[in-house]
Parts: sequence; structure tokens; C-alpha cells
Amino acid sequence: MVVKWCKWLWVPLLLLVLFLPLPAQAAGMVEVTGDVVNLRAGPGTDYPVLGQVEQGTQLAVIGEARGWYNVLLADGRRAFIAGWLVRLLEPAALAAPSRGIQAQQERPSTASAAGPSTVEVTGDVVNLRAGPGTDYPVLGQVEQGAQLAVIGEARGWYNVLLADGRRAFIAGWLVSGGGAAYANVPLVSRGGENRPLPSVLAGKKIVIDPGHGGSDPGAIGPTGYQEKAFTLAVARLLATKLRERGAQVLLTRDSDVTLDLAPRVEKANCWEADAFLSIHANASTDSSVAGLSTWYCPSGFCPKGSSYLARCVQEAMVQELQLPDLGVRTANFYVVRYTQMPAVLAEVGFISNPGEESLLRTPEFQERVAQALVSGLERFFAP
Repeated sequence: MVVKWCKWLWVPLLLLVLFLPLPAQAAGMVEVTGDVVNLRAGPGTDYPVLGQVEQGTQLAVIGEARGWYNVLLADGRRAFIAGWLVRLLEPAALAAPSRGIQAQQERPSTASAAGPSTVEVTGDVVNLRAGPGTDYPVLGQVEQGAQLAVIGEARGWYNVLLADGRRAFIAGWLVSGGGAAYANVPLVSRGGENRPLPSVLAGKKIVIDPGHGGSDPGAIGPTGYQEKAFTLAVARLLATKLRERGAQVLLTRDSDVTLDLAPRVEKANCWEADAFLSIHANASTDSSVAGLSTWYCPSGFCPKGSSYLARCVQEAMVQELQLPDLGVRTANFYVVRYTQMPAVLAEVGFISNPGEESLLRTPEFQERVAQALVSGLERFFAP
């Protein structure tokens, strides 16, 4: 049997039924790409496992949160599945739901199905923030009358999509309109012109350091995947995203070459960068160890701002990637001790862990890592 439900799970399932609003209909389908993938009670690995599905299973999608899909099963039960362990199916690729999993039948709806939901700014000048609350950094501002495409909602804040592809949150009490039919459409300003917001990263000089390279493969996973390949792939994706936001970017290496630690630091110092970010994957002799950590030089040695940059990067990675949070740590790593600007080293998962190694090597997960690092840098530079 594909979906294996544990006997003690009636309580969280009951809570899901009571408190999760039913949508009008399935928003699409995903197909499981992992061998056996957990279904959870919420959008994160810290939520209880409700059951499992096997590779090839097709699930009806009824929502999305923090990179996890909320899916509907044939008997009306709902669960969350990690977005990087499934693939979205195009309409032409949809088959009859496989292995006993069926999409929910259509139900009458009070929501409009004619198009995307938008909200209109009612305040004079309203902040756009990195998360649903006033404690999140300000990413930009919009003026009264601006119309924003809504892609989600959390705690009374709307998650909106901007013309340049960035996402931000706006207070629900400072806009009018809104609803449940979300779609990815650009920001429309007054007068009907597309007007992307300037990024807080515009003009910043950021050094990206892909760990290892050339004759130094770094750590090697159970199937032979090398750390140096992962770090370079993420660094290239990150560089593109930063440049799209107006940042100046310097990669310490942009190919599979051997590079000592001193030249990496020297490049950053000579360029007088605003921030230095070294990308790595962790490893352990215990293959069960997993998670994310961000490192900076101990107090008294590191440049001012390194500890804050580490917190921003760590929080963004945990929020985006939903892997165990091993926290912010200190160490005298050469590349974070001898740099003359805020500098951190991000350990993205454990390549020695079979499950995390399988994630590290996928383009989809590498893209998510790059986006998480962008978010971390945006938080750091936010006014």
C-alpha cells in the first residue's frame, strides 16, 4: 500500500481537517520523484510524519507554503510534501491519479476563478518586508494606488510578487482587495506601467567563494558526489541572482580550478567588498548527521557585522530549505578570519548524509539554496 498511515495520527489529522480551509478545487498536480517520501502535518521537517508515498505517485495540490506543497488525498485527508522531492506536472502530462491517489472533486466556490487576485495600496507610502511582520527587514516601498499580485497570505500579511520576480510581504490593513485565487503576475504601478522596486543589494560589492575546486574535491558523498561541484553550481546561480538585483559580484573561482585559501581572501580585500560569502557542504563520519549551519570568526577577530550576516544567512537558509537548524557558530576558518569585511561560511547540509547528498546534487535544490542566500544577504543589507 502506497500511503501508510500511523494509528496514532488521528489527532493531527483532525486538527488539519478542522483548521485548514478547503479550497475550491485542486490547483494542479505533482509527481513524487524521491523513492519513498514523507508526508507531514505542516510545511517543514519539524512537523510530525503522517505517512509516506512512493516514487511516481501523483498528488493533487491545494496550496503551497515555504517550499512545501499542501496535497489532498482521495479520502479527503491532507498533508504537506517537500517541493524539492516532487515535480509539477504540466496539464498535458496529467494522467489518471496513480496508485490510489486521486484529486479532490470540484466543489462550489465563492472565490472568483476569473484571474489572479490583486490588492491595491491604500496607505500613502507602505513598506514591503521580507516576512509577515514588522520585525522583518524592509525591502522597499510602494505608493498609494499601486496594485500588487497576491501569491499567498500569512498572519494578516499578503505575500506579493514584484515585476523582477522578487517576493515581499505587505500589511493586509494597508491594502484593499485580495482573495484566494493567486497567480504569478507582475507588479502594476499607477498609470499601468511595470515598475520593479530597487533592490537593497543594488550597488553592493559581494564576493562569492565556492569552496574547494580542482585537485581539492572537498567532502565526497556516499554515491561519489563531490562538494566542489555543489559549491560551484550554487555560486553561479547566486551570482546571477545578485547581478539581476544590481549587485556587483566577484567569484573567487568560476571554474573547476585549484585555489588556495590566501588568494580567495586577497581577492576580496583588494576589491574592498561589502560582504564575503563562502559556500560549503558539511560532512561527518556519522552518516545520520544532517542540517544547516553558518560560521563566522570569533568576536575580537572578525570585522564588525559578521555575526549579524551569519544570523541573516542562517535564518534565511532554515526558512527556505527546511533542513535541521544547527545554528550560527564560530571558528577560525581562514577565509572568515582574514577578510576585512563581514564574512561568513555557509555549510549547506551534510554531503555525508545519503538523503542530503541526494538533495545537494539536484538543480532544483541548488536553485533553492541560491535563493536562500539571496534572501539572507537582503536581510543583512536591509535598512
